[in-house]
Amino acid sequence: MEKSHLMRAVLWSLAGLLFMAMGSIGLAATSGAPETMVFNDFSGELEPFAGPGQTFVVAQAVRVYDPGGDGVPTAIETIALCLAPTSTLSSRYIAGLRLYVDNSFNGVFDRRESTLLGSVVRPSLDDCDNPLVLGRPGNLLISVPDRGAKLFFVVIDLSSEALDGATVAMLFDVTASDGLRGGAAVSSGFSSTQGPPVIGNGLTVRATSGDAETDVVDETVAVTAAPGERVVVQQFVIADPGTDGDTEDDDLPTLVRSISVQAVLEETTINLDPQAGLIQRIRLFRESGRTGPGWQEGDELLGEVLRPNLAVGVTFGSGGRRLVRVGRDGLFGTGGLDRFYVVVDLAPRGFAHAENLLKTRVTVAARDDSSEDGEESSGIETPMPLEANASVNIMTRGGGRPGGAQLLITRSSRDPWKLLVSVAGVPWPGLGDLEAQLTFDPDVLEVVHNTAAAARVRAMNGYGLNSLIVDNLGGELYFVLSLRPGRQPITEGELLEISIRPSDARFCLTAEVEWEAESVRMNDVNDKPLEADLSPATVRLELKAGDVTLDGVLSRRDVREAARLVGKRPADFPAAERERRRLQLMAADVAPPFGEVTATDVRWIQEAAVRQRTLGWSACDRLEEWALAGAGGPAQSLVTVRQKNASIYEFIAHGAGIAETTVELFALSGARILQQSAPRAQVTLDLREHLLPNGVYLYRLTLRGWDGVERRSEVRKLVVLR
Repeated sequence: MEKSHLMRAVLWSLAGLLFMAMGSIGLAATSGAPETMVFNDFSGELEPFAGPGQTFVVAQAVRVYDPGGDGVPTAIETIALCLAPTSTLSSRYIAGLRLYVDNSFNGVFDRRESTLLGSVVRPSLDDCDNPLVLGRPGNLLISVPDRGAKLFFVVIDLSSEALDGATVAMLFDVTASDGLRGGAAVSSGFSSTQGPPVIGNGLTVRATSGDAETDVVDETVAVTAAPGERVVVQQFVIADPGTDGDTEDDDLPTLVRSISVQAVLEETTINLDPQAGLIQRIRLFRESGRTGPGWQEGDELLGEVLRPNLAVGVTFGSGGRRLVRVGRDGLFGTGGLDRFYVVVDLAPRGFAHAENLLKTRVTVAARDDSSEDGEESSGIETPMPLEANASVNIMTRGGGRPGGAQLLITRSSRDPWKLLVSVAGVPWPGLGDLEAQLTFDPDVLEVVHNTAAAARVRAMNGYGLNSLIVDNLGGELYFVLSLRPGRQPITEGELLEISIRPSDARFCLTAEVEWEAESVRMNDVNDKPLEADLSPATVRLELKAGDVTLDGVLSRRDVREAARLVGKRPADFPAAERERRRLQLMAADVAPPFGEVTATDVRWIQEAAVRQRTLGWSACDRLEEWALAGAGGPAQSLVTVRQKNASIYEFIAHGAGIAETTVELFALSGARILQQSAPRAQVTLDLREHLLPNGVYLYRLTLRGWDGVERRSEVRKLVVLR
């Protein structure tokens, strides 16, 4: 750095000789009379780049020169300052302004050696018609000696909110005379009315620059992501030496002490509250040479935070400990460049809108590693947030990708004759109210309501049922749910329990029922509308063999319940219970002889409950097989015929849930000879009662199930021989 100061001193000496030569030939476009010149100092301490929060930034360097010849010094009374029209930074981002004068020719600003002429906290610089004026008319602020020069530095403090990429250009205007006002005004009386003010060179606010030799440069590109994905929200490089401004290598690597990440709240639209859980994890990586370009899981992980609060920001690294070092101490002072990635894990659901934006900024705190004062060149300790060039757009269902709040219809695990309406992925702070119209097949099932508490439509989890309309003829269910006062809203869980039952005998012929949402309206607790995924739900209705309690599992409770049904028929129970009892009898009839529940059925269910027997058929499966056989389905016979003696024949139907069996006997001509029924799966014929001669006959069985549906077996031959 001493070499740099020496070079500046040499340049200043040359500049002084040059401007003296200019004065002798009258080139002074910014001056008043020929004896005084005011011009920008191009080889001074003006900084081309400065970061937000940086203090003592030289925004303009101006030299006032009196070429002499009249023996009278130039008396400067006032200096007026404001932001030029070309400046894009508002003065509200300038925390302070100071005016210094330096009597030397070395051109180096040093606040310990320069003289402070005035300072203003939070100056107003936006209106050049009412500029900031230092000094008073008629009073001497400072004098420029005959054949001498004075160098002025306009020094500003930038606020930490100063916008990246904004420019600062100052206007410098002087009122002066030969001697004080009222005295002789021979040659150099000039002001803004006699000549234009001096416009300084532009200073650019760069959140990417350190003091000189270190830069942080953003490389983020726009990304479209879906809920549940991992995505790079910001990509940036730290370069030593820097690529902007002074790129002189100082032979010292940059020690990065911490990197902070924060969301740009002005552009981010997603809910950043950690309780919402939309950002499940954030990680910081440094690119590894082994993994190739672009972020890879194999890159060097520098840190991670679960459920981060990006509204406040998270910091990787702390205190004076080294997070990472950029650059190296090579033989020739060669520097280096490292690339970093900020990666977030998005929640699979919970985003409130079709398009959700997330934009971040990073703040790097670093210094020169191993330097004597630790801040020689790359001290970027002051917060200087580097904003990403682009945002991440998270597309939910409305944008053609999965996500958003979901309405789910599922079978209850506790009771197969109950359905649950649930929500998932509701954005925090939770669901306020839900209005929906659902449709179902009324020929297969119906919704139970206006009955006992155990079998009706009821709200759950702190929500109340404000409106309910059930149309079992048209197959429609309409309801409105709202959060009860004082209850906690949910983002995921069950809201409504719907009791169902088979609507008629075709229950066993239809195993699956489609439930569709005709319309759904969701609002959160702040009455803000939510996008909802509407997906049709398929509910499988199955009466499991042995599941007498109708709870979906086999247990000792089924054994006890089956024992209570031995020898019973639906007509033996009160009318209000018959529908449920009919289903229980179908489930309990698992062992031959079929058609009634016996002790054998109870024993088989007991063995199945302790896994000593497998009941592989549901109560509907056997009857379904009968129906297929009658329509040319399976070729195997579902009837066994046993001859007990010369005249007695037993016809046994195989299948569960058989309430009645009928045997029809035909002659070969097709004429029906006899018909006999029994309230079970077995019919016994005594041919002596019918006086049938020996010969060949045809028979067919007709079965009536517990569901009331009749099914016929295939027609087969019966040989009677006595």
